[in-house]
Amino acid sequence: ELRHSIFYREDGGILSTDRNDSPMQLIYYLGVIDILTPYNFVKRTEHVVKSLVHDGSQISAINPRKYGLRFLRFMVRSLDGYEDVLPLLDEFEQTTYGAICREHRLF
Repeated sequence: ELRHSIFYREDGGILSTDRNDSPMQLIYYLGVIDILTPYNFVKRTEHVVKSLVHDGSQISAINPRKYGLRFLRFMVRSLDGYEDVLPLLDEFEQTTYGAICREHRLF
């Protein structure tokens, strides 16, 4: 029955737990936006124009791979013990990501 599905509990949110996996009083709601928005000429132009006024690395109209890395860093920093994971992200960004960008002439 659908009402027993994890997606229907807590009104579609995720109940928080503490370090011992005991339920807490917070419910988290997650959403993914812009996943279907193509990074085309319009978005590239938006990035250039907004970069004239704001820090280009902090605006939303950004190369999808850079956006993904920024989002991943944000999510990792919200976890306990994230300090252990950040060097792995740095290594990924410098090796794999760099190679992908060079291959596709993204920078």
